[in-house]
Amino acid sequence: IEDGKVNLGFLRSPVSQPRGIGFHQLLDEEMLLILPMRHALLEKQTKEAMPSISLKALADEEFILVRRHGAPGMYARLIEACENAGFTPRIASEVERMLTNISLVAAGCGVSVVPASMKDFHRDSVAYCRLRDAQPALVAPITLVSRTASISPAEKNFLELARKVTRRYKKN
Repeated sequence: IEDGKVNLGFLRSPVSQPRGIGFHQLLDEEMLLILPMRHALLEKQTKEAMPSISLKALADEEFILVRRHGAPGMYARLIEACENAGFTPRIASEVERMLTNISLVAAGCGVSVVPASMKDFHRDSVAYCRLRDAQPALVAPITLVSRTASISPAEKNFLELARKVTRRYKKN
């Protein structure tokens, strides 16, 4: 966008904010804990649609994370939330992609957190759970990025449509 090769783009959380670029945070997507299907923490859960587990219960677990440079904001927030819960997470592995992350959890190599939009991957081998008491709250922002100058009418319409759809999504 800064070089003028792309007009609009979606990203999670900006690492930097160059001049002339507008960042429009549309929403904060909930992060979910993923566990291997037969994990001991799941045995204590009722048969609700999506189990809820305390972050403190993960103190002895090994974590699989998307590398810090691939998701710096989400990585840092998870580390901070774990430390606020009284432990430093043991990182078993860092991977490049979310799907690799989920596959390693499915194989029993550890636990992880992913954006809620990933909750349909490997449903037969991992369980997606809500996290209780994480401070700060674990979210994955969705940000629309555009130039601030010389924005076309079509780009303005797209930005407005994205905001409108987001407002509708938040209500549901």
